[in-house]
Amino acid sequence: MAYEHQVASGVGKMSSSDPIFYPKKKRITLERENIIMKVFILFALVAAVSTFEISNNCPANKTIGYFGDCPESCLSLIQPPEACTLRLNHGCMCIEGYVLLRDQEFFSDCIKPEDCPANPE
Repeated sequence: MAYEHQVASGVGKMSSSDPIFYPKKKRITLERENIIMKVFILFALVAAVSTFEISNNCPANKTIGYFGDCPESCLSLIQPPEACTLRLNHGCMCIEGYVLLRDQEFFSDCIKPEDCPANPE
């Protein structure tokens, strides 16, 4: 009867500004769900960032991409390599229609095959 009196008089009513108190078991569950959600968001952000390509800051006649261990070079045009690994590299590579000036030097300039020297390195 006393409780009904409090509710009727407004003493027992909650307003929208009153904090919500959950039982301890419910609070632990909410905290755990909050941590799980934060971890999920962190992994999602890492996955999203890792899918973006590195900006193309490559020198002239090169672009960012994947290439094998034996990209075409002035030397490989006249003397093909004896053996190449299947390793895949990622970085600056010659654009189509260009070859490395120096064989097996990925940082070498890329030039048109017709511009290759008579005795390539």
